[in-house]
Amino acid sequence: MIISLMIAATIALGTDKANGISHKDSSHDPTYTGSAGGALQDEREAKDIDSEGYDAGRIRLLKESIQDRTFKDINSILIVKQGKVLIEAYFNGEGPDTLHDIRSAGKSITSALVGIAMDKGLIRGVDEKLLFYFPGIDCHNGWDPRKETITLKHVLSMSFGLAEPGEFPSWENRNWYTLNWKRDVLCQPVEYEPGSRFDYDSAAPALFGPIIEQSSGLSVGRFAENYLFRPLGIEHYRWHILPDGREYTGGGFRMSSRDMAKFGQLYLQKGAWKGEQLVSRNWVEESTKAHLSANAQLDVQYGYYWWRETFPIGNRRVEAYSASGNGGNKIYVFPTEDLVVIITASAYDQSYGHPQVRMMMSKYILPAVFQSNDSNMGEPVLKTVPKTGFIISEIVFLVSLVLCILWPSGLLRNPIQMEQLKSADGKRNRKRLHATRIWIGLNALVGIVFVGIVLGEADVLDIWLNCGYAQPIQIALHKVIVTWAITILTAGSLFLSVKSWRGRYWSNLASTWFSLFVLASLYCVFYLGYLGLLFFIY
Repeated sequence: MIISLMIAATIALGTDKANGISHKDSSHDPTYTGSAGGALQDEREAKDIDSEGYDAGRIRLLKESIQDRTFKDINSILIVKQGKVLIEAYFNGEGPDTLHDIRSAGKSITSALVGIAMDKGLIRGVDEKLLFYFPGIDCHNGWDPRKETITLKHVLSMSFGLAEPGEFPSWENRNWYTLNWKRDVLCQPVEYEPGSRFDYDSAAPALFGPIIEQSSGLSVGRFAENYLFRPLGIEHYRWHILPDGREYTGGGFRMSSRDMAKFGQLYLQKGAWKGEQLVSRNWVEESTKAHLSANAQLDVQYGYYWWRETFPIGNRRVEAYSASGNGGNKIYVFPTEDLVVIITASAYDQSYGHPQVRMMMSKYILPAVFQSNDSNMGEPVLKTVPKTGFIISEIVFLVSLVLCILWPSGLLRNPIQMEQLKSADGKRNRKRLHATRIWIGLNALVGIVFVGIVLGEADVLDIWLNCGYAQPIQIALHKVIVTWAITILTAGSLFLSVKSWRGRYWSNLASTWFSLFVLASLYCVFYLGYLGLLFFIY
């Protein structure tokens, strides 16, 4: 019997690194499967939300919106308040045992492992130089001495200065990692001064895999199991394995919603679990506080692989920090509210992935939990982008272009006479007039097509409008409209002005009209921040 157990254990160790599952293909994602012990219900007793006095009606509306795909690709919601499970719901065939691909939310687990290594004195501190752990790196493209100034703090705060090797986010694509991936990363040119700005890069947390392995003498998987997962009672999880055999600490981690809740609860409890300090209180506070601004317009900050943001609930704003992954995977922690919210989703690389989760939080989950005045009114008040208003605003804009650019002679004091166009000089003018009309016509066509695209994405605009940011609809769609408008107006104005000054067939009046259009457009951009569409939003 003992011999059989020993053989089984040997086989198990030999198969720690095996093929697992992937969101793209269920047979080609190498993973490491760990094992510990425990279950969520050991820690929290499930309670019906009605018995706690929360707004069950709003949560019901949220579930219906997920089921009818108003919110797309949402797989689970789990809400823990004061250590009690209030809501645990699964969608799209998922369940409590599903191991969700939480993508970059796994970076926050890497942050915890770095903190544990520092607590144990295995890593001396965030001011330690990165290259201390990677001596002898030989780069054929030359050496930038600024790399020697990169510290672990720069790596933790996504500000280590190294460029991406290709189209962003290339290091998000794990196919970029080769057997020599560490050299590939460290030999990238220095793009900016380390520590000077936030620049999201999955290669940064990936470097902590070799650092933890080197400093502890254990693989990352074994280190995490010994000091984090087993104490938490996390039983099933999966790592992505890189070509060199190491666990990938840059994301792509797989775990269940319940175990995500345990990890969030650990941080809510300042790193303490069952009377044991798994992660030091100091590291929890240091790693979750704001170190750099990640998006000033949306008031989003970044810690050490944790995001910080605020949510407007009723007349107040509630602060949270979160582990966040592609597709809308979230572990939200609200320290002042004793609240943890887990959302898993598979809207990978979709524009609505993160905004729809924030809308779910702002309009449904948080009002229901906090019982704001808005939630007591029943259904949430949602703003919409009326298609009719948008069509009107764009038609008015296009008609103005047609009247003022394609047919400018109607605005001239001295209209062009037919005999003028018959002259040799008039022929040249006629060609330029036709060229201008073609140019403006093509831009107008682009505008019409763009309007159609925007109308097709009306639901996405609605989500952005309701997701709770201060300026929710200042997104790429409107930047394109503004750029398109200014290009047309500026080009037309310059062309007409030049022709007017040369005394050809355009008058100063036409140039004045176009100059006014340009000034109006610039005013919309710099002072209002948008063109027509916003005026039709209610």
